[in-house]
Amino acid sequence: MNATWSNLLSGLVGAAIGGVATLSAQIISIGNQRKQQKQSEEVMIRGFVQAIADEVTSVWDRYNVEIGPHLKTLPEGQAAIVFPLQQSYFVVFDSNASLIGRIPDRKLREQIIATYVEAKGFVDSMRYYERLVDTYNAQTAQPIAPTTPVAASIIRGIRDNKFYGSLVHYSKQLKLTHSRLEAKTEVLKGLLQNFLR
Repeated sequence: MNATWSNLLSGLVGAAIGGVATLSAQIISIGNQRKQQKQSEEVMIRGFVQAIADEVTSVWDRYNVEIGPHLKTLPEGQAAIVFPLQQSYFVVFDSNASLIGRIPDRKLREQIIATYVEAKGFVDSMRYYERLVDTYNAQTAQPIAPTTPVAASIIRGIRDNKFYGSLVHYSKQLKLTHSRLEAKTEVLKGLLQNFLR
């Protein structure tokens, strides 16, 4: 009977040691998985932030070839040139916006959103301005048929000045929006560089 108890006790001790070893291995494995997940998350977020930085740089550089300098130096009282905007300029932001909330730097998150909202609003404004210019061109092309040539000239002048005044006013708004966008973009570029260092 003594051998039976000894065998049973040996079996229980072996099972306990095996169970502790298995539990320890599982805890270590779970810890390693969490560590790998955290590292994968960090790599993904860093890649996303790098893609945002690349997008901001390339779009801003392209914008500053023509549109930015034109608006920045637009004389008071003059209407802006139309720059047709036909494509989506914010592909990285639009397709991965859900990742912004995972960026650990709160100030960077807020600045990304603020800058992109300003940029998207600016694109909408440029598109609206293009429609406004089209309307102006259509209105000024309309014939006027008053009774005398002098009256026609006066009516045409009043009509053209009224519509042109709208273009000048909206151009002033575009110039102000450009200034806000420029300031936000510079702040964002600095924050992106700091994060990626």
